[in-house]
Amino acid sequence: MPFVRAKRPVAAAPISFSVYDEFGQVQKVEFVAQYHRHDHGRVADLQDAMANHARKATGQPPIVRGDGTAIPGWEYATDLAFIAAKLAGWREMVGADGQPVAFSAEEVDKLVQDYPEAIVPLFNGFFEAHQQAREKN
Repeated sequence: MPFVRAKRPVAAAPISFSVYDEFGQVQKVEFVAQYHRHDHGRVADLQDAMANHARKATGQPPIVRGDGTAIPGWEYATDLAFIAAKLAGWREMVGADGQPVAFSAEEVDKLVQDYPEAIVPLFNGFFEAHQQAREKN
């Protein structure tokens, strides 16, 4: 089958994490997060800005690009603010009644309130969605 080159409307990544239920049993949470697509340069800027933000927080000097171009500042006050700006939708998300949960800012807020464990996978999912998919062995 030939490759049909077309810009994808979103970049998606599987999200998977485990939580303990009310009985202390491990429950796996899985769905697909869809993110606003960014070109390679913008993703690199975000990674560099995030690295400098972390370095600043620990008192380290910022990294500098070898070509002399400026690294943009990290513009997000919290990880949740980053997720809210980048998350564009989801698939395979269902409610307790088994019905699909429509994506909205309110539903994202409910998800992270109910499952704070979702913040790190959702944050990292943006970068994973913009990297080459890893095949299972």
